[in-house]
Amino acid sequence: WDKACLRANRSQSPIQITMKVPLSLAASSMFQLVLTTRGASTGMSLSLSNSPSHGQLSTPVMMHYMPWFTLDSNDYHWTMQLRDEDGLYLMERYQHTGRVAAHHTPLIGPYSSNDEHTIRLHLELLSQAGVKGVIVNWYGISNRYDYPILKQAADTIIRLSHEAGLLWTLCYEDRTIDGNLRKEDQTAHLQADWEYIRDVYIQKYSGTMLRDTVNNRPVFLQFGPVTVDDPLTWSNMLITVFSSLNERPYLLGLDHFSPNTLLPDGGFSWPGGDLFQNPTTDDIKNFHASFYERAQEGGWYPAIGSTFPRFHDYYLQGSSPNPTPPPWWNVSVPSF
Repeated sequence: WDKACLRANRSQSPIQITMKVPLSLAASSMFQLVLTTRGASTGMSLSLSNSPSHGQLSTPVMMHYMPWFTLDSNDYHWTMQLRDEDGLYLMERYQHTGRVAAHHTPLIGPYSSNDEHTIRLHLELLSQAGVKGVIVNWYGISNRYDYPILKQAADTIIRLSHEAGLLWTLCYEDRTIDGNLRKEDQTAHLQADWEYIRDVYIQKYSGTMLRDTVNNRPVFLQFGPVTVDDPLTWSNMLITVFSSLNERPYLLGLDHFSPNTLLPDGGFSWPGGDLFQNPTTDDIKNFHASFYERAQEGGWYPAIGSTFPRFHDYYLQGSSPNPTPPPWWNVSVPSF
């Protein structure tokens, strides 16, 4: 997904989601997620016309926000393998060719995800477009790889979102937990990550944290699970870290990722699967409708849907010569 950057009380009324698209802010287009506040117990409907803009909806539209980018000379997300092709580093390439490793280059050029001026610009543009907040991809407190840099950027994004009065939540990545650790050590790592979320983010920025509209509990996402695949481990962790039910988050996993390891409260929608095979508009409509059917049948609460202002990845173009591409490379999905 590197180059693609880029909710539901149980009432008797069906939801309507309008597929309006905000400004694209990063290397390509970003996905936005919708917190539905109606319709987990009855039929769902998708309205593609004569709908209010997402700025007028009572259900907030949230933008999935990746904290990946730096201005290091060979930052992977801005350069990928292009240096093997042209011998240029990040800013050299941008100054000479106007390019980054993406099909679309930001109008402001390459940026750091920890730069406060850039973040404030992003948040202001989101606000003007009617987007109510951000879902920050979060990689935990591990010191492995570039995770400390990602955490530092996420810290800044959440703080500035709070200061701007925008909603915020996290999409946690348990793949950052070392899969070679013993199970008890993996569980300890998982708990430490969520204690950080509790003590640093929730305690400081609770007033703007995304909550459901019925019980006023926090709502968080998890992009998986990948490493910790036992649903009971997740339930026990939440009970341990959040002793008060009122502050215990609803936690939703990645829909379709693994039906046998759904998290306690269900799944959230994320583009994938059949959408990678040159989809038609009807295919995309069916993709959305089938998600809400699964959410209804499974009693998921909250139910988090998605929409996206196109998806065109750069994996194939940015890879080493003569790669063997997996099926999710070189995908081009239209706006919906």
